[in-house]
Amino acid sequence: MPSVVATLHGQPASGLPRDFLHSVRKPRRGCEHNRNGIATICVTSPEEKKKCEDYSKAAEAQDLFPDIRCIETISKAACMEHVKQDNSQLLVLDGGDVYKAGRYYGLQPIASELYNGSDATYYAVAVMRSVSDVLTLSQLRGLRSCHTGMGRTAGWVMPVGVLLSEGLLQETNCNHAEAMADFFFAGSCVPGANDSKTNPGRVRSDDLCRHCIGDDLGMHKYVYNLLDKYIMFVGCQHVLMNFTCII
Repeated sequence: MPSVVATLHGQPASGLPRDFLHSVRKPRRGCEHNRNGIATICVTSPEEKKKCEDYSKAAEAQDLFPDIRCIETISKAACMEHVKQDNSQLLVLDGGDVYKAGRYYGLQPIASELYNGSDATYYAVAVMRSVSDVLTLSQLRGLRSCHTGMGRTAGWVMPVGVLLSEGLLQETNCNHAEAMADFFFAGSCVPGANDSKTNPGRVRSDDLCRHCIGDDLGMHKYVYNLLDKYIMFVGCQHVLMNFTCII
């Protein structure tokens, strides 16, 4: 291990106390019981894991504790289960997953992130090909639709809310899945529509998953995880490019 050297007026200074390193790393008062602990962050992609590992190294360099460990799973739901079982302690969710985490996994948010001191604002944008002749929301009826996922804020909650406010959905007993399947009667791709936690009773899951394809082998078509090629925002871009869906 290299010797510890301080600098005084630009010149190396020797003669530091032998317990210098120990005094720098001594436990903070009130945190001693966490000194040897580990906090595991659950992530769902190699990119997220790399970011988590960089954070872990930065925290270690600043002598913060407990130590940070990163573990990768295939979906946010899998991460929620990890935290529920105490195999992980932390995960990062967007607004569309917070309700699911609390309702089905007993988790609670402990922090939120704001940028530049601004209020938390969320926008959803409906995207179609430029050659489309659709000009009004009512003209969307009967088209093939693809969504980021069942229960997602931009891909499901907000579109349902807009169509309801415009009087375009005919729902029974607040069954949004039934109403959306009737409106987009040419079929949809809504990853997670076959999951009873996001779609109780799996209502109209065949219609809502009609245009999903799963992974490269055609597996995981009805499962909400990152193996589905049409899931989330990038997946929705693919379906527009290959004409699987119109919106």
